Amino acid sequence: MNGKRMYINRFHLKFLGSVEVPSHKGNDTLCKAMQKVVTARHVSVEIYCPAPCQLEISDKGIRMIDYTKENKNVIPKKDSMRKKVGKLLSGKQKQGKTHFFSLKNVSFCGYHPANDRYFGFITKHPSETRYACHVFVTDEGESAKPIATALGFAFQRFYDEFIEFTNPTEDIYME
Repeated sequence: MNGKRMYINRFHLKFLGSVEVPSHKGNDTLCKAMQKVVTARHVSVEIYCPAPCQLEISDKGIRMIDYTKENKNVIPKKDSMRKKVGKLLSGKQKQGKTHFFSLKNVSFCGYHPANDRYFGFITKHPSETRYACHVFVTDEGESAKPIATALGFAFQRFYDEFIEFTNPTEDIYME
């Protein structure tokens, strides 16, 4: 690493779903996508519960760790105390399926203006001109504003590093 500090912010949320959107930015696009996902979620709430997840926001991107179980019909076995301590010490506790979104592909983020529990971000497909909005909800009584703020700071650090890399400053000495 180049000696710069990497900031990582972690937030526990519930993933509601993703939907394709026509534009890469705009609060209107974000709100319509949130409405579409939430409406679809209300229809299927008895079938699919919102997926508990963790968002890790860093200077490189957004990592979503999905904590849902693959097969919900399987009754989990109780771990022995030795196994629990081993998992805790090895850092392997609560592993989940991960998805990574590079900041260069994230074009917009925000929380819903009428209900700040809802958070979403828009990503560009890596190779096609298609966009998707990913929608999350916080726990009751929590706001998504800190998540949007953390992502805004990550964008700023990403941009500053990009400018520093593409336009390096050099000291010029005059004799």
